[in-house]
Amino acid sequence: MMRNLLEYRKSQESIGMSFNMIFSIILIIFFLVAAFVAIKYFLDYQRKIALLMFVKDLNDQITSVWQSAGIVANTVSFEHSVPSGITYACFININNDDGYSLADEKNRTICKAIKGNNLPAAANFVLYVSPTKKVQTGAYGSIEHISYESSFLNDCYCIPIQRNGKVKMTISTSTEDVIVKVA
Repeated sequence: MMRNLLEYRKSQESIGMSFNMIFSIILIIFFLVAAFVAIKYFLDYQRKIALLMFVKDLNDQITSVWQSAGIVANTVSFEHSVPSGITYACFININNDDGYSLADEKNRTICKAIKGNNLPAAANFVLYVSPTKKVQTGAYGSIEHISYESSFLNDCYCIPIQRNGKVKMTISTSTEDVIVKVA
């Protein structure tokens, strides 16, 4: 028994670390990985909340302008920041089957890429990430009171995001229309 204990001690000395030291290093690595995973989760969650807030604020602004439609002409400038990586804010009819043939080439390409993401049929507004061609969770929604025919060429209209991470659009109605136009 004494011989086994001496051999065990010699093997520890040859490595230079005890079991406790190795176990402590493994625990430290585990906690660091867990911390990075938690930080990534919270940053992704913050991004989703920012996207949802943008869609909600836009919908609220359009509804506000729509409520004055037919009574008084109303034009409102809407400016809002979006998370980094978003390159276009697009109004799109997901149910369009003719390939957006009347839209210009840039909008047509973007709208076809968006349609390939299997979004819900009710979604008509998308924040588009150009390099990945993926629509992220929370980056789309249903905007009410928008007229595709009078506002957009063939159900597809994209507004580029400015370099400072903000999107600017003009929301308007006239005394003859009860539908909101976005430019």
